[in-house]
Amino acid sequence: MKDKGYEIKGETFGEGALKYIAFRPYGKDRYVRGRASTLGPEYTKEKILERIREKAELLLSETPAHSHEYNTKSLHDYLRSYESRKRPINEMVNNTKIPTTLIDTSGEKFAKSIGLSKWADKENFKRFAAIYAELGNLGLQSPEALENRIRELREQAHTEKRTVINLEREIKEFKMIFINADSFLKNKKYAEEYNNVKNKDKYYRSHYEHLDLYWGSAAYLKNSGIDTKTLDMKKLQDHYRKLIADKNTLSESYPAKEAECQRLKEMRDSYNQFLYGPDSSKPVLQRHKDKDISL
Repeated sequence: MKDKGYEIKGETFGEGALKYIAFRPYGKDRYVRGRASTLGPEYTKEKILERIREKAELLLSETPAHSHEYNTKSLHDYLRSYESRKRPINEMVNNTKIPTTLIDTSGEKFAKSIGLSKWADKENFKRFAAIYAELGNLGLQSPEALENRIRELREQAHTEKRTVINLEREIKEFKMIFINADSFLKNKKYAEEYNNVKNKDKYYRSHYEHLDLYWGSAAYLKNSGIDTKTLDMKKLQDHYRKLIADKNTLSESYPAKEAECQRLKEMRDSYNQFLYGPDSSKPVLQRHKDKDISL
């Protein structure tokens, strides 16, 4: 009310507070009290507070189901106006981020409160307008384009997630290759000396720990398909770093795709619920055949 140019008094509660809330346009002399005999029973400060709390609860719960039927002609008039004048969507939504789900107005509280029901309808219209604009910016206003994009994101996210799992397994296996390659190179000189000494038993008793590590590492590398004759630690390090980098990149990519996919599905469902109400469970292409909602 203050944003609309009104002065307010008596909005507080508790000891010493005024009994009635009162409103006065700036520049006017007299206040109008919010009581049943003047503004009506819905505009006492107790009723206003009740509606504020109900709206706050609704915004927190964000129930996506919606069964309200909207005036299709008015909707089309608005959309044509939006397309012709390219009115910035932030003028409608006051530069705030609009949720992708609609408020369920089928509850008893809406039937009992005209003010609350009107507020919810207006809020849902804002959300629909924001969804319409965003889908337009993404080039996804046709049902086919939107469904294709959702399917594409879902498949990409699934593929990337599976790739991350495979990379994690490969990284774990390659880490063991790297450890054994390092052990192989560090103990290689003992194996060379062992091959050249005459008394191999005596040399083995003195250096058996190094020799056992060398032979064990050599066997592991061979079973892993690594040629010990051309072993290059730098190449192994570079490959290991690449595996880590690829995993980190995809670990950020697939959750982002999953989130985008979920957001588009919410927008699609809210879009259909707003236009078709209870009929929104029908397949989208069939609904377009049944009812011409050309945007």
